[in-house]
Amino acid sequence: MGCRSTIDRGKVLDAAERLVTDYGAASLTIGGVANAAGIGKSGVQSSFRSKEGLIEAMLIRWGESYERSLEALAGKSPDPMSALRAHVGVTLGGGETNARGAALVAALLQSPHHLTWVRDWYGSRFRDIDDLCRLLGMRARMVFFATEGLFFLHHLGLMGLSPTDWQRYIHEIVTLADAQ
Repeated sequence: MGCRSTIDRGKVLDAAERLVTDYGAASLTIGGVANAAGIGKSGVQSSFRSKEGLIEAMLIRWGESYERSLEALAGKSPDPMSALRAHVGVTLGGGETNARGAALVAALLQSPHHLTWVRDWYGSRFRDIDDLCRLLGMRARMVFFATEGLFFLHHLGLMGLSPTDWQRYIHEIVTLADAQ
């Protein structure tokens, strides 16, 4: 009698993110993820039930990763400006959270009903920024918009940026955030 193998959901999510990052949102299929993860389609379906379940798991994982990264930069209960500066660092700093974010955005294009989660996420960020704007004027909002815009332009391939330009634009955003 053979053993039933256990599927590592994290590895399947890694494969899904790699697929979307490398080949675009259209590559996010149950079969494509199964092939990339080296398992059968039934393994993906038993782990996530459907493509929608897979995208939801990607959302949750990205959100948790983002929050851990934000806390590492700004602490447990940062003031709104520290949280905004940390958002710039997490969003434009590269690494795991960035790769997941780019994959997530591409996946969301195929899953409009998950946009509610994203809208709620942005809504909570804007509530914090609105508090800042009462104190600092529109600078906080512009820092947020610049951060998100640079992220999307770069990671969705909408604007070819050299590493030097990427770093220069990040520096400009950080300078704007730090301006007194």
